[in-house]
Amino acid sequence: MLKVESKYTKKYLFAILFFIIMSIICVTIFLTNINSGINEKVQEILLNEVISHRKSLEATISIQYQELEGISEYITSLNTRDMSQLINFTKAFVSKNGFDRIVVAFEDGIGYLSDGSSYDISTRGYYQDTMNGGARNSEPVDSVIDGERRMALSVPIYSQHGQVIGMVMGSYDVRAISEIEFSNLYNNKGYTYLIDYSGNFLINDQKLHNYQGNFYDYCQESNILSNQQLQQIKTDISNYVSGCVLTKGGKETRYLVYVPLESSEWVICYSVLVSDAFQDYQFIMKYETYLLGAVAMVLTVTVLYIFIVNKKERVLLKRADYDSLTGLYNRRKLTEEIKRYLKAQSEFGLAILDIDDFKKINDTYGHPIGDIILKEIGQILRDNLGEYLVGRLGGDEFVILIENVQIINIVIQKLELTCNQIAKIKIEEHPDIVVTCSCGLAVAPKDGETVAELYKAADSALYIAKSLGKNKLAKF
Repeated sequence: MLKVESKYTKKYLFAILFFIIMSIICVTIFLTNINSGINEKVQEILLNEVISHRKSLEATISIQYQELEGISEYITSLNTRDMSQLINFTKAFVSKNGFDRIVVAFEDGIGYLSDGSSYDISTRGYYQDTMNGGARNSEPVDSVIDGERRMALSVPIYSQHGQVIGMVMGSYDVRAISEIEFSNLYNNKGYTYLIDYSGNFLINDQKLHNYQGNFYDYCQESNILSNQQLQQIKTDISNYVSGCVLTKGGKETRYLVYVPLESSEWVICYSVLVSDAFQDYQFIMKYETYLLGAVAMVLTVTVLYIFIVNKKERVLLKRADYDSLTGLYNRRKLTEEIKRYLKAQSEFGLAILDIDDFKKINDTYGHPIGDIILKEIGQILRDNLGEYLVGRLGGDEFVILIENVQIINIVIQKLELTCNQIAKIKIEEHPDIVVTCSCGLAVAPKDGETVAELYKAADSALYIAKSLGKNKLAKF
C-alpha cells in the first residue's frame, strides 16, 4: 500500500512539477513576447516621432523658401538698388517670420543685412550657387557676424528681363528648430544631432559628446555599433530609408533612430537610453518579477496573478490612446483615426489649434502654470466640441477631427466660439496671463488624401492664422 501511495505520489509530484515547469516556460514565453511587443512599440513611437519632426522641419524650410521668393519678387518689382529702402523692407520682414536676419546682395558680393550692417559674401558657396540661378539650402555654418551656427536659405533676385542680378538670403538657428519638438520627449533625456549622408556631424547635441568629426568613425571608435549595423545604416540612408537600431556602449544600451530628409542630404538622428524609453512601461517589468515568483511558489496564485496582470495591461493599453496631461486622445490615436477616416473615403475636417505665445507663458510663469492652461483648454474642447474627436498633438497643439463638414459655416462658428471660450481662461495666481489661440482648418479629401498631406494643409492654414495677427481662424 505504501509503495502504491508512493508510486502515485511520485506520479502526482512529477505531474505537478511538469505542469509547473511548463507553466514557467509558458509564462516566460508570454513575458518575452510582452517585452518584444513593448520594444517594437517603443521603436515605432520613436520612429514616428522623428519622422514627424522631419516633416515639420521640411515644412518650415519650404515655407521659408516661399517667404524669400516673395521678397525676391518684390525687389524685382521695385526695380531699385536703393539699399536703404531695401534694408528697411527686410528689417520689417524679419520680425514677422522665423529668420534671424535677412541679407540682400547684388553682383558685387556685398551682403546688406536687415540690421543695416554689411559684409563681403562673395566667397560664400550659397552666394555663388544662387548667383548661378539656383535656390540654395546651405549646410549649417558658423556665422561671420556672431559666430553662432546657422543655416542659410537663399533664392535669386531676377531683373525684369529675367536675368539673375542678386540674391536674398535668410538665416536661422537650425539647432533650435531641430531640438524643439524633442524637448518634451522622455523629459528631454535624449540626444539630437544632424549628420549628412557621409556621416559628418552638422549639428551635434552638446549633451552627447564634444566629438566634431564623422558619426560613422565615432561609432567604430566607441564600438557602439557592429560593422553589420553600421553598413545597414549606411545602406538605408543612401536609399532614403528610416530606421531604428540598438547601440551598446559600456553599460549603456540605447535606441538610435535615423531619418533622412527629403529636401537635402541630411539625416536627423535621435538617441535615447532604453531605460528612459521604457520608463512608461517600468511597472510591467516590476509585475514580471512578481509573476515569476508567484509561479515558483503557488500555481494558483500564478494563474490568478496572470489574470490580474492581463486585466491591468488591457486597461493600460487603452490608456495608451490618451494624453496623460489633458485626458484627450494622443498623437498616435489621432493618426489612427485620421487613417480610418481616409480609408472610409468620407469627407471630414481636420483643425489644428495652437496656443499663441505659449512658450513665452512657460518661460515667464513656469511649466506648472503651462500645464494648468493645457488642462483647462482640454476641458473646454471636451465641453464645446464633444461631438467631435478631440486630441492633443503634442506641446501646445490640439487637433479636432470633424466627421460631418457639409455645413462648413457651422463648424467654423463652433471653432470660433471655442477659441473665444479659451480666451476667457483666468489663472488665479497670475490674473495678468492672457490666453489666446489660433486655428487652421483643412478638409479631406479635397485638401489632402494622406495623413501627411492633411496635416500639412491644416498647418499651412494655421500659419496663415498666425500671420494675420494670431487669435484667428483660417481655412486652407
